[in-house]
Amino acid sequence: MLSQRGERATGNLVGCADSVDRDEEKKQRRQLAVVDTVDKAEAKVRKAEVEVAVAVAEAVQVFGGIQEASEGLDMPIQTVQRFLRMAQDEAASAANVVESVGGS
Repeated sequence: MLSQRGERATGNLVGCADSVDRDEEKKQRRQLAVVDTVDKAEAKVRKAEVEVAVAVAEAVQVFGGIQEASEGLDMPIQTVQRFLRMAQDEAASAANVVESVGGS
């Protein structure tokens, strides 16, 4: 009788461990899915920021300067400058990619 109880108890512990393993795997899959979702959202934000930066750079040209673009866009000068730096960085990055592809 004791050995049967021991076997049932051991079986219950094993079943419990399997359940914990499945729960842990499920949790890890959910975590990976959330990380993936955040990564994709960040990529979209970055793309949108670059589009705004390019538009602001064009506005600076059209309005004739940073101060004028700041006033025309109703945007602080510091924000215009930040977007200009971003547009310049993006242009430099694109140039480096073209250079590396063309040079190989």
